[in-house]
Amino acid sequence: METVEAVYENGVLKPLRRVRLKEGEKVTLIIKRDVLSLAGKVRRAIDIKDLEEAYHEYVLYRGKGLP
Repeated sequence: METVEAVYENGVLKPLRRVRLKEGEKVTLIIKRDVLSLAGKVRRAIDIKDLEEAYHEYVLYRGKGLP
């Protein structure tokens, strides 16, 4: 098994380095997104005040059977 990073552009996955495959050879892909990039997008989408409030409610009420 071999791991190769690729970029998806215009409907095509393009390897970031040369791969040794025969013309027409079939492979199986496992898509694994760049977690750090995705985390940055999620962080920008969540209001930090809402996140802080939810965390404090969790700490205050955990284990007490309350929401």
